[in-house]
Amino acid sequence: MVIAFLLQSVCLSSVLTVGKMSGPLFIISLALVFFTWGEVYAIFPSVTADFFGAKNASSNYSFMYSTKGVASIFAGGIAALIFERAGSWNAVFYGSAVLALCSTFIAMALRKMPLPAKHEETEPAPASRLGARHI
Repeated sequence: MVIAFLLQSVCLSSVLTVGKMSGPLFIISLALVFFTWGEVYAIFPSVTADFFGAKNASSNYSFMYSTKGVASIFAGGIAALIFERAGSWNAVFYGSAVLALCSTFIAMALRKMPLPAKHEETEPAPASRLGARHI
């Protein structure tokens, strides 16, 4: 995750620095940004299972994935408002690069955190072993 978020930050910044040099460089830099957005689909399910347990991994990840969808609805409107106030997309791209860089530091902190302890879950004993009567 550290590498993915760091690359995303660099690629977002490159759209405004390298991308303004020519049309093809702009397209290449945007394509690199799009390639850095796939780590969410590959890395987050396993991270969710590691931190919250495998027992409810699918429901926990579905919650995380839903929040990503809700955020995408609001992010477009917020980006448009920033563009209207700033007069260019620079603040949006640099702001996104800073947020990706913050995600890099958060991922580095997560690496140092211990994973939650895994507890052996024992299955309840069948009723016949507990002395229950069969009717």
